[in-house]
Amino acid sequence: LSGVNSALLAIYDLSGKEVNILVQDTFAPGKYKVMWNGKDQYGQPVSAGMYIYQIEAGNFRNTKKLILLK
Repeated sequence: LSGVNSALLAIYDLSGKEVNILVQDTFAPGKYKVMWNGKDQYGQPVSAGMYIYQIEAGNFRNTKKLILLK
């Protein structure tokens, strides 16, 4: 499929442990919005604090910090 890229958006704690994968699919180029509900991969709420998110889409890859406030 032309113009379709695989995308991954994952949340990690500060020790590098994977907390949740929010997106793991293929998408056509464009803008998309994703909201994290503050829960881990098992549906359990995580504590407030600093986390790391990593996004990969096509050849793009970026890692940034985020703060979860409750």
